[in-house]
Amino acid sequence: MREKLTRRKLEALPRASLHVARNWSKAQVSRAEFPVGSKRCVVIKDLRSRPLWFRVLFGRVFLRREWRALRALKNVGGVPSPIARPDADCIVMEFLSGVPLDKLESQNVPPGVVSIPEPLFQQAHARGVT
Repeated sequence: MREKLTRRKLEALPRASLHVARNWSKAQVSRAEFPVGSKRCVVIKDLRSRPLWFRVLFGRVFLRREWRALRALKNVGGVPSPIARPDADCIVMEFLSGVPLDKLESQNVPPGVVSIPEPLFQQAHARGVT
């Protein structure tokens, strides 16, 4: 049986920051191992530290939309699988390793990288995600 990820368990996980929020409207994004000892990494996108008014009026809506998109795109290669929704202020998804394109120097971009997103977009559109 799969272990349920609650807010309490989430807060106890050791995390490594992936993205520090630049302002009050951005989520804290971190990586953690879950279940602990599994060597399986997940990404935690958390709005808990943002102002309550923002979370209620906007943040929860944005997270709900992202969660629905992740669920609709489950099993599409290149899209992280949804793992858990501990509460309205947080989503947890599969960690996919990679290098951001803006970190590659133009002469080191592997051939065919530009054509990779097209089939992903087609699959997303076929599943009703734009």
